Parts: sequence; structure tokens; C-alpha cells
Amino acid sequence: MSHWFSLLLLVLLVVVVLLLPLVGRKFVRIICFISSFEIRLTWAVSRNHRLNQCPSHTSPHSHCSGLLDTSSPPSTLLVPTASHELVFG
Repeated sequence: MSHWFSLLLLVLLVVVVLLLPLVGRKFVRIICFISSFEIRLTWAVSRNHRLNQCPSHTSPHSHCSGLLDTSSPPSTLLVPTASHELVFG
């Protein structure tokens, strides 16, 4: 009986070793997707926090400059563009 048990363990080990790369790649993809989602979510939350912290009169050297132009109508968002382009809200 122990011979069959050891043979079954050996077959199970071989199957696990052969399937590990397939399962491992999918597992890595899932982990990468979750990590990128968390990074994007963290970035959005921190950006929202920065926008909420900006006073209405931002100085040109503050961390708020360039994010949102509070002196113009709320629909105008400052976007880095080439010097010959204009951005309208």
C-alpha cells in the first residue's frame, strides 16, 4: 500500500511541477493587474487631495501651480502643450 501511495505522490508532484509555469504566469498577471490598479487608485486619491488643498491664489512656485487654474472659469484646465497651441475649456 505504501508503494502506491509514494507513486501517487510522485505523479502528483510531476503534475504540479508541469502545471506550475502555466498557473504561475496567470498568477503573476493577476498580481500585476491588481498592483497597477492600486497604483492608479493611489495616484487619483493623492491628486484629488492636492487639488482640494490648493488655495484660490496659488503662487507660481507652489505644488498647485499648473494643476488647476483657479483664476479662470472652472472649465479651464491647464494642460502642458506646445507654445503655439492654446487650450480652451
